[in-house]
Amino acid sequence: MLSGVYVSLRFIHFISLIVAFGCVLYGTWWAPVTLRRLMMQRFYPLMRHLLLASTLSALLMLMAFPLVALLLWLPQWRQKHVATVTGAGALQNRALWRSALAWQVTLFLGINSLIYYVIIGWLPAILLSHGYSEAQAGSVHGLLQLATAVPGLAVPLILHRLKDQRAIAGLVALMCAISAAGLWFMPGMAVMWTLMFGFGTGATMILGLTFIGLRASSAHQAAALSGMAQSIGYLLAACGPPLMGKIHDTAGDWQIPLLGCALAAVIMAICGVLAGRDREIAPR
Repeated sequence: MLSGVYVSLRFIHFISLIVAFGCVLYGTWWAPVTLRRLMMQRFYPLMRHLLLASTLSALLMLMAFPLVALLLWLPQWRQKHVATVTGAGALQNRALWRSALAWQVTLFLGINSLIYYVIIGWLPAILLSHGYSEAQAGSVHGLLQLATAVPGLAVPLILHRLKDQRAIAGLVALMCAISAAGLWFMPGMAVMWTLMFGFGTGATMILGLTFIGLRASSAHQAAALSGMAQSIGYLLAACGPPLMGKIHDTAGDWQIPLLGCALAAVIMAICGVLAGRDREIAPR
């Protein structure tokens, strides 16, 4: 029951944000110039209710559920649990770094972090270089942020119906590749490429985190795999934007950074297909 309420609140929060942002986008950009003021006046009451619903649902998610969890945990606070420490965990951690499947999961998550932070960091500058105004570039950048939230509602509904995750992992990774290349070859369709990239990278993140639990053969191994994947992933994410910015300064345009992101996304798709096979990391 609680999980159903949480999913409902999450749905209300993101749908309200998406609809409100769509109203702003249409009223300030897509609508004819002569109708923009009128459309914003019409949209204002709706947007006020949408933002109120989004705020209240977010507060309930972030405050009410942790409070309920705290109340359920309090009776166990005084109970003492003795943990047995052995060297098996350390040996298993070292073996994990030699596992091909562990590296496939790690690279699937890590490359996604790399290209996500490159695009989200440099998208306004990319759009400005293609002739978009600052307001338009900011609006498209906000659209990217919202598009990454949509897979959180859609992907979990699909995953439990699949025998394995090879097809969906390859598909969402290729969406990132196509959209990154599209931003260079067809910048006039930037809104479509941004939506595609946002959905693809958001779904990739969800799948990557799901792989950590599905591919580990024990809770301890899952924790070790999570540490491995996220440490390498955020290391790549930290290096990506400065590196691509330097390449842009050297080359004078965004062709190499965008095509580099597209190539990295193809490699991510290969890793996703391999990691999506229905198997576990063998305990050693």
